[in-house]
Amino acid sequence: MTDAGTRRPDGDLRLVTVDPGDLDALRPWVDNATTTFQSPRATPEQVAWRQERFADQRLWAVRDGEATVATFRSFDSHLDVPGGRVPANAISSVTVLATHRRRGLLRRWTAEELPRAAAAGDPVSILIASEASIYGRFGFGVATTACSWELDARTASFRGPRAGTVEVVSSQTFAAHAPAAYERARVRHPGAIDRSALWWDVASHVCPGPEEPDRRRVWVLHRDADGVVDGALFYSVKPVWEERVSRSVLDVGSLVAASDGAYADLWRYCAEVDFITTVRAEDRSPDEPLPWLLTDPRAARSGPVSDFLWVRLHDVPAALTARRYPLPGRLVLQVDDDLPAATVRGRGAGRWLLDVAADGTATCTPTDDAAELRLGVDALASLWLGGVRPDVLARSGSLAGDAAAVARAGALFSWSDPAFCGTWF
Repeated sequence: MTDAGTRRPDGDLRLVTVDPGDLDALRPWVDNATTTFQSPRATPEQVAWRQERFADQRLWAVRDGEATVATFRSFDSHLDVPGGRVPANAISSVTVLATHRRRGLLRRWTAEELPRAAAAGDPVSILIASEASIYGRFGFGVATTACSWELDARTASFRGPRAGTVEVVSSQTFAAHAPAAYERARVRHPGAIDRSALWWDVASHVCPGPEEPDRRRVWVLHRDADGVVDGALFYSVKPVWEERVSRSVLDVGSLVAASDGAYADLWRYCAEVDFITTVRAEDRSPDEPLPWLLTDPRAARSGPVSDFLWVRLHDVPAALTARRYPLPGRLVLQVDDDLPAATVRGRGAGRWLLDVAADGTATCTPTDDAAELRLGVDALASLWLGGVRPDVLARSGSLAGDAAAVARAGALFSWSDPAFCGTWF
């Protein structure tokens, strides 16, 4: 464990890095995180699992004397954007004990971490927020949303023929083929991120995870007409019987599809599993086409929509030029950023000319031209993946500009595929 900070007047509070290979240092780090997230205390085996998972990641802690009172973690990932992909600094395991809240520990860590990520060449940082009120003040904006879906298997009737074949497979076969299907599927959704080999091994029960394995889990692959795997699903069933009548529920753990046919066939499979009355899937896109596949669209219902992936832009020009745009156009953006310029190496706040060519590629350069839109770096992060329309931000007061510029921004930042991230990290 390496000291990375100085003492503060409100106690011996030190920001330190934690070596994941040092079990003596990792154990209190894990204990603090499980306490804050109200999880059971990790067993030695579960700490060892985290040691393997965190081997290539960056762990920080705040120590008050010898006690760990806060944790932070980040690691390298990739984020899909419209028509492309960018490196991303993924942030997780942000915890502060109730005994040390409101002492500026998160602000102190972000003052170290965000400049580090910018200097490393990551144009963005990403996270999933446990509390939505925390991260806006650090320039993060909501980039994707998610909701739950529920399908009444008793009344669901799917339109059209099947596009391929569905096969229940062993965990080993699933582990061998599902990752490639996900890699093909993820490019369809701006906002998708990496799923590591360890993620798939745990999902497939090929190796132990942090919790007891779900012994009801079933693994399924979809093959297209040529026999190529283009979809993957795993689920578990909660059997419920009332007077010998089934009320069982199928819970979707993950459903990925690289084609529309695979998507429809896998949902149809879920609805046709014996004894199932309800199919439930959490953390899905609010824009799922599921109801439109059914003769009775009321058989599918979505739950409340909530924020999912948050994005912080470190390098506005790099982020805006990494994605593609659906039509040519020109827009001058005045971007405001409350954090010091050093946080983003001078590539955040400023006036930027976004110039999109006919092929959808863009340049983004500083300009003295009059700004057509003014917005914070958090609002720009929300626009970036197409997850929210500029006119919505304008009505909320998060974006300022005349109606013509707002409409032009709406056309430029739109994309054919909805922004979505279904992977926790």
